[in-house]
Amino acid sequence: MEFALDLTRRQGRACCGALRMLLDDLADSNGGGRNATADRHVEAVVLDRLLLAQHHKYSEILHRPSQSRPGRVVRRVMELMEERPGEPWTIVSLVSEVHVSVRSLHQLFHDEIGTPPMAYLRGVRLRWVRETLEHSTSGDVTVRFVATRAGFLHQGRFAALYRDAFGESPSETLRRPRDD
Repeated sequence: MEFALDLTRRQGRACCGALRMLLDDLADSNGGGRNATADRHVEAVVLDRLLLAQHHKYSEILHRPSQSRPGRVVRRVMELMEERPGEPWTIVSLVSEVHVSVRSLHQLFHDEIGTPPMAYLRGVRLRWVRETLEHSTSGDVTVRFVATRAGFLHQGRFAALYRDAFGESPSETLRRPRDD
């Protein structure tokens, strides 16, 4: 089988974007100050995009309709995300945990909670970051450290998402006096 990435399809373009992210990450680090957490997230995204964009002998399994009970699948995926928000979850890693196809998981999430699985994960991670920042002091952690641990690799996008979700910047949350 020959590798041929179809850039006219959404999955092909997403794969190309993931590869660009990998190249940017490698260029920014200059080899010395690598961040293992960020590296795991970038690796997971690149592999996920390649698995979804490139046809291979397991492609059919990724797109096969689910035989599982809908509510149980969605609950299990939500539990996984809540238990381990810093895990480099990708759609492929999630479907392998619950044994359904990518298409089925998207449909189940749409039907059960009205949002895609990765959008739900982003909300879980944002809430986890906020809770962590609320219980930390600026001398203990940095916003970048907490955000990266949660899988937010682009700090500008993270800050915008955080502000949209909570009405303040993450640094404002971190600087707020604590009631200890």
